[in-house]
Amino acid sequence: MRTIILDLHGVLVDSKRVKENYEIFLTKLYAEFNIDKQKAVEYHKMGLKYFLKSINTIKSKNLIDKQFLKEMKNTDTKWDNLMRNPVNNEENKSKILQIESRYIEEKSGKIRNVFFPDAEDFLKYWLEKLQSQYNLVITSNSHYSHIKGVISVLNEEFLNKITIYGWDTIKCMKSHPKYFLRLKNIIKDNLKSNHTLIMIGNSDDEIIGSSKEKMLPILINRGNKITDNTFKKALKTFNSLEGVWDFIFTLN
Repeated sequence: MRTIILDLHGVLVDSKRVKENYEIFLTKLYAEFNIDKQKAVEYHKMGLKYFLKSINTIKSKNLIDKQFLKEMKNTDTKWDNLMRNPVNNEENKSKILQIESRYIEEKSGKIRNVFFPDAEDFLKYWLEKLQSQYNLVITSNSHYSHIKGVISVLNEEFLNKITIYGWDTIKCMKSHPKYFLRLKNIIKDNLKSNHTLIMIGNSDDEIIGSSKEKMLPILINRGNKITDNTFKKALKTFNSLEGVWDFIFTLN
């Protein structure tokens, strides 16, 4: 059975709407502590800025395994403390543990559907007709809890049918030179898949990294910045997932 790997953000879901979901959920959560929307939005932006800065540091240092997990744990702890700051008092002591990265990641993912329409069609077609022919793997630089939350809005059944690998499984970011080798080996061990893997991504890291591991890279370019080398490495480029199944059927 062949295995298709799909990136989450930018291929399946709209990253902008994902960020908006975080803000919506955090605003609702803060409302329980009588924090108004303006301050909630302000803290969401602060938290997002801090998180992105931390991730960029992790990428620049090429952290992996224990060092990577240690840094991610440290990032989560600091993020949680930052988000708890406006409600951190004795009165809220019993409720403040709700403001926790994994909890917020999963719950915010369930706020509303953030899938591109063509991505929904792509996944539903697989669910209805192609499960016996293709394994489907969704991978992301996000934690498993976030991916799970986002997918559950679309269809709870998917969670029992697909395989999810977040950073907590791979133990490094996609920018790391060993990411796709590690992903390939995990898929081989867990799914017993010896066929050439098909990687559907939307970034330089995904297309170039997967091609180095002899995967078949398909580029979904929804208008993001892509280097010329990535276009050259991609087996085929699409503007959406529409038509991708037809192309996959032509591959040996």
